Amino acid sequence: MYLGGSGTTKDSNKAMQLLLAAAEKQYSPAQYIVGKLYAKGVVVQRDDAQAYMWCSLAKSNGLNRCDEEHVTPQLTGDQKREADRRVQEWLAKHKKGN
Repeated sequence: MYLGGSGTTKDSNKAMQLLLAAAEKQYSPAQYIVGKLYAKGVVVQRDDAQAYMWCSLAKSNGLNRCDEEHVTPQLTGDQKREADRRVQEWLAKHKKGN
């Protein structure tokens, strides 16, 4: 709603705030959208490693349509390693029960 202004005033910052809150709670559709926003540099500065990380998390949470390679096809080997490190760090921080 806030991202596109559908039914309310467009507020990209509010949209990102809400999406990140949902993504942090392991809601895979929000993780996927956050990944796409990072991949395209919409609302946030483009960050291919961050995009890959969020898409990987969405996939690990059951969103089958999320293909990391389609979100960030230009990811270098170093960026992929960094993204994988971020995924592992995030998963360790957000283990169920923590």
